[in-house]
Amino acid sequence: DSSSMKQFIMFLDGPKGSGKSTVGGLLKLKLSNTDFFGLDEERRKISGAKTNTEFNNQAFQAILENTEKSLVAGKDVVIDSGLKEGRIAQIHQVLSKHKASLFSYAFIAPYNVLLSRVRERDAQKGKTTDEKRFQETYATQQAKDFKNFTIFDTSKISPEDIIVQIITKLQ
Repeated sequence: DSSSMKQFIMFLDGPKGSGKSTVGGLLKLKLSNTDFFGLDEERRKISGAKTNTEFNNQAFQAILENTEKSLVAGKDVVIDSGLKEGRIAQIHQVLSKHKASLFSYAFIAPYNVLLSRVRERDAQKGKTTDEKRFQETYATQQAKDFKNFTIFDTSKISPEDIIVQIITKLQ
């Protein structure tokens, strides 16, 4: 019974093409009373925004504010975003304030698998893949310490099977 369950914030982290948005979309279908926030989505709402640190920071501030509002409204939150130490610390402040639980998931896959997924997605949008940017974001992800995260290799497990594991953990 979800009314007795503690509220939660769930992180979905991983490099471009790792399946964050796919898993997030499937979770949307399974979880009621849950708000979903994505860094890319929030950044697109900013007038004139580019994919850079300044706009990503603005987008993350919007996610923090929205997360706070959602928790106050009694909702759970799923965040699809690359997480840096400072961002994690900010989320932890919100968590402790609302006595919510944290579930952290990192999605990984081999470099060539990720790159081919990103190229495919970009081609569908009529975009050319910025491989230099892809390499930068991939390197950033590789340098992260995911010690408190459950890690899924999305080249070995389907999004549907990931959902089953996540939902089971929530219960």
